[in-house]
Amino acid sequence: PAAELTESKTSKIVFGLEVKKETTHANVIGIVYAFFTMTTVLGYINVQIVYLIRDADYFSVEEAQQGTVMSDVLFWAFLSGLLYSFVAGYVFDIFGRKVPLFVAALTAAFMLYLMPFTSPSIAALTAVRVVIQMAAGQLGSHPLIADYVKQPSRGRAAALQNLGSLV
Repeated sequence: PAAELTESKTSKIVFGLEVKKETTHANVIGIVYAFFTMTTVLGYINVQIVYLIRDADYFSVEEAQQGTVMSDVLFWAFLSGLLYSFVAGYVFDIFGRKVPLFVAALTAAFMLYLMPFTSPSIAALTAVRVVIQMAAGQLGSHPLIADYVKQPSRGRAAALQNLGSLV
């Protein structure tokens, strides 16, 4: 049975979660927002790349090669994201929480803006997609649940975080 949530000297209830006393509503929203931003950016960009590589005004990749080009771009992006995941936690430990989250979201947005300007270079498009994957990895690696949510509510907080991916 789930433990009943009660406020104490060291905790309070925010959005049905038992959180540390100093935690604000904005802190809890940040848990959802980081995953929402990551999912939105990656979903939009992966579709956008497909349109860019086949568009005659940009990359004009032949239909028979589009799958290979897309796979190559994503391979390097995912590999870099995998490698960066070993560093992402240290970035939060060194710079705190707000700065890495803000920089990652801003970086992803700027790279999205740059994507069409990489034409006709598939290498430049791949480099931009790599940076986007690293920014998304930073957003997804946040330690906000551990920072703000008390142990009895961490399962619900993880489900709330997943809501950011689904919205």
